[in-house]
Amino acid sequence: MRFKTAYCCEAVHAGFYATLNGQYPQDFWSLLRTVEKVETNGEAKVMEMAAKVRAAGFDEAADEMEVFAKQEGHHGVLVREIIAKYGPQEQAAPAGQKVYICPICGYEHVDDIADEADDYTCPLCGQPKAAFKAK
Repeated sequence: MRFKTAYCCEAVHAGFYATLNGQYPQDFWSLLRTVEKVETNGEAKVMEMAAKVRAAGFDEAADEMEVFAKQEGHHGVLVREIIAKYGPQEQAAPAGQKVYICPICGYEHVDDIADEADDYTCPLCGQPKAAFKAK
């Protein structure tokens, strides 16, 4: 049953990223680098949640969450390998260009975030532009 659940989840993930690849209006490889960070960092965040769930006395749920956390970390490894094999070399922002980072998912917005509309949100996690921090 676990294999079936894992494969179903991965099929959903693959469909999401395939759709995103076709619809995302900016550089796909920059997006994928952000996804790699989110997946890699997701392992630690889910482990933190699992520890809280375990402390609340829900050991079985915490065990499952720890499995999910390891899967997230592994997804980061897989995405990193895809980028290394197929992606173009990452280029630094030109000197003097402003870069802002979403504190939740790590998405990097290049150019002055103040120039974005007031209702601008992170394209990955939906955080408002006020949440972004200068890099």
